[in-house]
Amino acid sequence: MTIAEVISHPRAKQWLPGILNGVMLLLLTASLAQWTWLMVKPPLPPLVMAPPPPASTTSAFSVEPLLAAHLFGQASQELTGGRLDNLPISSLNLVLTGVIAAAGGGYALISVNNQPQEPFAIGQSVTAGAVLQAVYPDRVVI
Repeated sequence: MTIAEVISHPRAKQWLPGILNGVMLLLLTASLAQWTWLMVKPPLPPLVMAPPPPASTTSAFSVEPLLAAHLFGQASQELTGGRLDNLPISSLNLVLTGVIAAAGGGYALISVNNQPQEPFAIGQSVTAGAVLQAVYPDRVVI
């Protein structure tokens, strides 16, 4: 017997609407129960956070040893003397963007005429008639 024959049978025509109504009623009841539990469910208890630990008044980190370490070296006495203070400031269109100063020499990153910066070594010509003479931690001599 096929499904079409079962549905077309006279007894099935009497019971089929009742069965479908019963199934639909069960589905509606289950859905209403689910929605009821979602709405009536008790709220979650409030989240209790532990109080923050008291702030210590003394600092565990001291900057003094770091400052005394001279991470980038110390300037020699000839740098701090009057010899460099008397040099005129250059009128060339140069911008010093960085230095790598060392005891035996160094390099300078210099931008010439608003061009991208380039590295120059001591003794190298920066522009026509300007030669890099010395590199110090805070300036260069051309």
